[in-house]
Amino acid sequence: MTYKELMQTLMAQKGWKRKDLAKHLGKSIGQINQWFTGYRNPGHNTLKQLAFLFNITIDDIENIINDKKNIAEALSIANKAYMVPVISTLNQDSTEDWAPTKCYSASAFGFLIKDNTMEPTFQKNEIAIVDPTADVLSGDIVAVNIKDVLTIAKIHLTLNNVQLIPFSPHILPITINRTSNLLDRDLNVTLQIVGKVVEKYVRF
Repeated sequence: MTYKELMQTLMAQKGWKRKDLAKHLGKSIGQINQWFTGYRNPGHNTLKQLAFLFNITIDDIENIINDKKNIAEALSIANKAYMVPVISTLNQDSTEDWAPTKCYSASAFGFLIKDNTMEPTFQKNEIAIVDPTADVLSGDIVAVNIKDVLTIAKIHLTLNNVQLIPFSPHILPITINRTSNLLDRDLNVTLQIVGKVVEKYVRF
């Protein structure tokens, strides 16, 4: 099997086009086209990304290319969950904790909630799966960094501002200027949207 045939099969599993593959790999369409024309093959780092995205191993890819393994066999076990690292603080350098998810972003991570958040659908000791690469829309639940503290909140987007919707309707939303990322209430405090919460994992 050629790399072109392999990638066509893998992309079909997710309904992706070449532009979707390019986006998830961080490559240009030109680079993707080179693989499809056979002008150039993916490098080792790209193979690692492909393996992660499609939940197979590099060995699977090499065996499929060398006709030592059937792609259907590899994909039959590819429906298992991905494992992402779980952190409880932003400054955490490493973790031995992992959580399963169906999110296929290579930069996704789990956030273990230790305190109350601004979003009532997430409770203590639950894990929010965060995808920093996902598009964020008004009404989405996101992970936000306020003064180096990570929390979960629902957001409302306007032309100039981002509003964090509080737990109680009796409390005013927190408003952030979209250009400067500064809180209107305190110009010395910055806020950063870390990523979109795409899933919840609850341990039993």
